[in-house]
Formats: sequence, C-alpha cells, structure tokens
Amino acid sequence: MVTLFFNQVGDKSKGVIHVFEIKHLAGILMVEDQEMLSFRLDGTWVDFEVITPVEELKWKPFDFWDGYSRLGIREFLKDRLPPVSRQGFEQSFADAGIPINADAYLHFSCGRAVDDKCWIKFPDGPQTWEECQKDWIEKSDRVLEKQRRRMGIE
Repeated sequence: MVTLFFNQVGDKSKGVIHVFEIKHLAGILMVEDQEMLSFRLDGTWVDFEVITPVEELKWKPFDFWDGYSRLGIREFLKDRLPPVSRQGFEQSFADAGIPINADAYLHFSCGRAVDDKCWIKFPDGPQTWEECQKDWIEKSDRVLEKQRRRMGIE
C-alpha cells in the first residue's frame, strides 16, 4: 500500500488507486441513544436537521461545542475514518469484506470511534446503542477470525 495524497491509497504502478473520502451518506448522528441530528452528505454539500439542540446533549462532541454546522458535521464524520497511512489498511478492508470506500466503512462501523459513545444510525443498521455495541463486537470478532485464519493462527 502506498499513500499517494492525504486521501488516496493504492499501488500507482498497478493502476490501483482509491480515493478515500465521504461521497454520499445519510443517517442520524447519535450519542448513545440520544439523537443529535439527521444529515445527508452529497459530495461537498451537507444538509442537516437538528433533533436535539446542542445545549441539551448529555455529552457534546468537540466538533459541536460551538453548535451544529455543515463544516462541523463533515469534520465529525472525517474524524471517524481510519488514516489511509495505517499499516494493513487495504487488508483490513478485505478482511471486513467491504470495498475501500469511506461511505462503506462508515456504514460498516456505524461511525463508531473507540474514544466516545457517538455513532451513526442508518435505517438498515442498529437502532439502539445496545444494538450498536453488539453489532460492533460481532463484526470485530468476524474480522479477527478472518485475520487469524489468514495468518495461520488457530
């Protein structure tokens, strides 16, 4: 894997280059079971509708300390992506069974990060914080099992 620019990965000599950026995504940003806002991101444009005002959140993500904004939503979502320079980046996607695509990654992971209790609720994904945690553990176990088999570890 070669990092070409800040958001491109692949082997340029083989003509395999993936642009790793969010293109089309819609869902509800959550803090545990509290809905923050619904959003739709298309290319560079973000539409959103506030569900819970920032002042009423039990915990405020850094990107929303000064209130909700289109830029804050984009940054919040980008912060939930793995760095393309991470060792084993492409193999991790293969083990998870998803394309090297930011939208697919966020959908697969429900936008979870290990350092907070925020996530993205999609219509076809977990609908509660408990379901999200269970989904994350099940997916992690499946990916770990594939990695163990690939490395010959029983």
